[in-house]
Amino acid sequence: MSALPLALFPYALAGAAGEYGNVVWVTVLQRRVPRELIGRTSSPDWFLSLSPVPLSTALSGTVAEAVGAGTLLLWCGGGCVLLLAVVLCRADRDTGADAPIGAVDHRHADEAT
Repeated sequence: MSALPLALFPYALAGAAGEYGNVVWVTVLQRRVPRELIGRTSSPDWFLSLSPVPLSTALSGTVAEAVGAGTLLLWCGGGCVLLLAVVLCRADRDTGADAPIGAVDHRHADEAT
């Protein structure tokens, strides 16, 4: 069996995880960053997120030639699924993301006294 069909499933999961993570990240930015600073915050965020793309494009051919394209796809797909599992395991934590920066968190105030 070809490695390509085996790699498609993890990549589909990784795509779904990427979209889920993007929705969560943009929501956190919009809730936590003051409106007047959202442009200054999202600009470096996008720059730093996309800046490794040329490096990965340059290296992927070399690595695929060294280890084989199927092996590379399986490893990358497995890594993406692993990252998805980590994100989903941590997703249920209460981060206080719905409170704006500088807001006082009164949810656990009675526990401190």
